Amino acid sequence: METVMANLPNLLVGVILAIVTAYVTVRLSIGRFRVEQWWSRKADAYASIIEGLYHMKSLHSAYVSEYTRGAQMSEERKASLAKKAAEGYEQVRKAIDARGFLLCQRAGKALETLDAALDQADEAEDFWEHCELGIDAVKKCLAELPLIAKKDLGVR
Repeated sequence: METVMANLPNLLVGVILAIVTAYVTVRLSIGRFRVEQWWSRKADAYASIIEGLYHMKSLHSAYVSEYTRGAQMSEERKASLAKKAAEGYEQVRKAIDARGFLLCQRAGKALETLDAALDQADEAEDFWEHCELGIDAVKKCLAELPLIAKKDLGVR
């Protein structure tokens, strides 16, 4: 009995140390999980916006190509491209409206600049000028946004 009583303080210290260690480990694991989930959401947001920009560019490029080659796209191709471009623009608008939630400020600013350039393209005198201005605006954003995303996500 004396040996149990003599070792009781060591036993209590060991149990308390084990509990504290387990608690700290769980808290750190939960924190890391949250950071990883947040990073994943940011990466998905950037990827969907870049994909949307690609679809926006594809629509304008198809119209310019149609004009320069003199060949006509089928109505179903036009509808498909227009639908994807509209969905892409919707992604851009969502990102602008939710600025600062998932994307960094530079990304938000790049998307706002794109939106302003697209508004200017809408004021073009003819349809072809509108398409070319739209392509230029989207290309500029497509060149800038992946670099911003990589920096924001800490990817080389």
